[in-house]
Amino acid sequence: VLNINSGTVLSPIIVNSSGTLNWIGGLLTRNLTQDQGSQVSMSGGLLLGDWNIASNALANFKGGTKYFSGSLTNKGTANWSNGDIVVYDLIGAYPKAGPIVNENGGIWNIQCDANLQSYNNGTNTYFQNLGTVVKTGKYGNTQILVYYRNQGQTIVESGNLIFGYGAMLSSSFTAKP
Repeated sequence: VLNINSGTVLSPIIVNSSGTLNWIGGLLTRNLTQDQGSQVSMSGGLLLGDWNIASNALANFKGGTKYFSGSLTNKGTANWSNGDIVVYDLIGAYPKAGPIVNENGGIWNIQCDANLQSYNNGTNTYFQNLGTVVKTGKYGNTQILVYYRNQGQTIVESGNLIFGYGAMLSSSFTAKP
């Protein structure tokens, strides 16, 4: 188990199978890679590199606001239970921020009423779903404030999923009453 509470990490992090990373805050300046069977819980902080979540890996987004200045690719399970997610695309400083891609076979569980948003609406700041996105747990609003490309399955079981910057829903979209 590795715990990061604050400070700056200058090297890449690889969370091996059966490994756990608890990221409460701080700055990661390089890539974060999760192998199959690994678990990462993020409560806050800024990632300057890319985050790759392997199939059969688990990522939990909880607590405060989380900032990403690279891409986030999910092939496993991502549980978003609390706090905003910000694609931090500061012009000039982080021009490659985004996208967030939920790959084929990936599951993105939205279990909160929060925002997924861009800091500056750059060209890579979009959410592409090729797997399954499910909104459950809360009955309020979750806002996707980046362009949403759905080529997989999006299911709203409770509450509202609001696409504030447009959406392409070229595949399955289900909203339950």
